[in-house]
Order: sequence, then C-alpha cells, then structure tokens
Amino acid sequence: MNTAEALIKLLEDDSVKHIFGHPGEQILPFYKALKGSSIEHILTRHEQGAAHAADAYARSSGNYGLCISTAGPGAMNLVMGVTTAFKDSVPLLVITGDNDYSKKDEDIFQNSPINSVFENITIKSFHPSSGKSAIFNLIEALVMLHKYPKGPVHINLSKDVLLEGIDFDDVDLNGIIDSFDHDIFEGIDSNLEIFDEKISSFDDFHELVNIFDDHFIYYGGKLVFRDDFTKNFNSFSKNNASDVDNNINLAIDKFKLSRKPLVVVGNGIVWGKAIDKLSTFVSKTWVPIATTFHSKGIISESDKLNLGIVGLRGTSLANYAYENSDCILVLGARLSERTIASCEYDDVKDRIIHVNIDEDCLKGNIDISMDASDFLDLLLSEIQSNDYKYKEFILFNDWIIEIYSNYEDLIVDGIDVVEDNYSPLRPP
Repeated sequence: MNTAEALIKLLEDDSVKHIFGHPGEQILPFYKALKGSSIEHILTRHEQGAAHAADAYARSSGNYGLCISTAGPGAMNLVMGVTTAFKDSVPLLVITGDNDYSKKDEDIFQNSPINSVFENITIKSFHPSSGKSAIFNLIEALVMLHKYPKGPVHINLSKDVLLEGIDFDDVDLNGIIDSFDHDIFEGIDSNLEIFDEKISSFDDFHELVNIFDDHFIYYGGKLVFRDDFTKNFNSFSKNNASDVDNNINLAIDKFKLSRKPLVVVGNGIVWGKAIDKLSTFVSKTWVPIATTFHSKGIISESDKLNLGIVGLRGTSLANYAYENSDCILVLGARLSERTIASCEYDDVKDRIIHVNIDEDCLKGNIDISMDASDFLDLLLSEIQSNDYKYKEFILFNDWIIEIYSNYEDLIVDGIDVVEDNYSPLRPP
C-alpha cells in the first residue's frame, strides 16, 4: 500500500462520499488510488469550480467539502473558492499535488509557493515530508474540520510522498497526538494519559475524531473535557478561573436582567447543529431573533419573533431592535461590517455579548470563545433550572410591541408591504 491509498482509506473511514477536482501530473497517484474507491470523483472543468462546488456541498450538507487539484496553476486556481470558504467559515479539505518533496526548493516545472499562499486563506496548511507525516496531517485535519473553528484546511502532497510505500502496522498510533500542532490544540498535554488509553483500542483512524467529539469541547482556545465542563461548570469555573469563565457568568446574569433583549444568530448555529436548541430557547423565552445573511431561514420567516436580517439591507424591525436593545446576544456570528452597518458600532458595543468559537472574531463588551451550541446548553440549563420565562414579564411584552410599532411598511406601487406573497414586484 502506498501513501495515496492509505489517505483514501482514511477518507473512506470518515464517510467521505464526493471529491470535486481536476487532475494533473503531480496528483495522479492520488487519482489512481481513488479509482478503486467508493468515493465519487466529480470532474470540474476548472479548479475554481471545484473549490466553489465543494464549498456549496459543505453549506448544503452540513459536512465538510473536499476539493483537489494538481500543482502550480491547478493549486492557484483554487484560491478564489478557498478564500470564499475561509471568509465564511466553511469547512473544506483542500488537497493539492506538488513536485517531489526532495526538489521543493529547485526551479522546476510548475514549482510555486503553494503553502505560502494557502496559509493565508486556511486555518492550517500542511506540507508533509513523508507518508507517515501525511497520514498524521490528514488525521489532524479531520479533527479540525469536525471539531474546531470552521474553515478550510489544506494539505499539499508531493508526488514522491504519495508514492511512498507504507504499512499501517508500522504507524505508531500513540504518536498521533504528539504530532499535532500544539499551538492549535492547546491543552492536550495534560490529557495524554486518557488519549493513550483510548488510542490503544483503535479499530481505525477515524475513531480519533469520535474521541474528540465524545470527550472534548472547544472552550476559550483550549480542549476541555466535556463531562467536566457541562456537569460541573460552576466548580470547573472556580478551579480554573479565567476571563472566559467569568464572562460566561456575566453574560448569563446580564441576559437575565435584560428587559429589551435581542439575539443575533449567525451561521455558527448551523455548523454547531444547534437549530433545535435555538428553537427551544425561543419558545421558552420569547426573545426576538435577528439573523445574518448566512443564517437566514433557521427560524421560520413567518414567526413574529424572527425580525429578519440585521444590518446593511436588513429589515427595519431587526435594525430597530438592534439599535434600541439593552442586551444583544450574538451567537455564532462574526459581526462583519454588513451586520453592524445600521448604526455606529461604538453606540451599541457596550450592550453586546459575543459568543463565537473563533476568538479572533470576538468584538463585544463581553466576549466568550466557545461553540454557540455549548453556550446555548448552559443558557437553557439556567433558564430551566430557574423556571425563567420572559413571557411572564409585562415589560418584555412591551418590548415586542415597541419593535412592531416602529415598523415602517414599504409601499411599492399600491402593494401594501413587500411581505405580500401574492402580488409580483415590478419596476415602474
């Protein structure tokens, strides 16, 4: 078995069904291994199309997309599509072929600084020097795609590495964790004993991803044991004092005291598979919701608590609530200039609680770096344990009435409002 065949096996273990790509010389060993695989290759006529197709697949399926190209111009043609995924936090596995690793610094046909380009538009860009490191890099990439701040991960595979013979029995599974980038997987060191115990019973490499899903959450830039966090949050916070812990308690307290709350939800709710949790939260609290462009539709558009898109080209309902709320809880949105364009950001920043798994996106008065889904678990637990319902507060009902009383209908040639679903809109 060569490295290319081993990598295909890993992808099959991870239930990959489709790869979008365009072949070329340096990536041919991967294509040869793919020929006998259960994975369907979807041929595009241009690499940019492959990247955009993989991006669309990820958005529509909820799984990561996978695109592939050869070296040089093939890799560079992926850049636009990968950049789109990077800006929108869409999980992609980007595989490029390259010339032999032993000749990576030589001036030969189609040599280009692939990793230097992709490291700026991906969460991580790998260039393995051997078959073993290629396997470890792919496993790390899969864990990142499943568990951590979403976005593209890139692996640049040299032709000689793809052709290198490898035996799974020769791969030390216990070395996988040590091979991880500890700048990203901060907090692993103290948990190595548990990993060693779990890894010793591996049936296949994909089980590592399940271990992370089952036992860890991404919290404050660290790996934290899920059971310790969700079952013993108060004691965990006390024993591990940090700004993140304090901010969670501050956020929950501030939200509970609010009389004009607004929740702004982004695509992190979708990727965190937290739509049902959000629906439960809305039904229990009656808190109005505003969405970003990418989260539009996760709450029924006919629900009166869904105020629509906030920000530039947003609805007057959502923008009024955003400008006048006394507590804005932002879940899984990065608050781009499109979202905050309806008013001066400095005027509302002190009211914003910002929850995002990517700490680089945080820009609120109270910032919390964790998955929006896990934060909703904490908030729902607090609400349920205290029988906390906004419906019981007259002041809150007044807030809903206030929002709708400031709703400005848009008149278009005799049509009452643009929400009229029966009359077509036509230019004059």
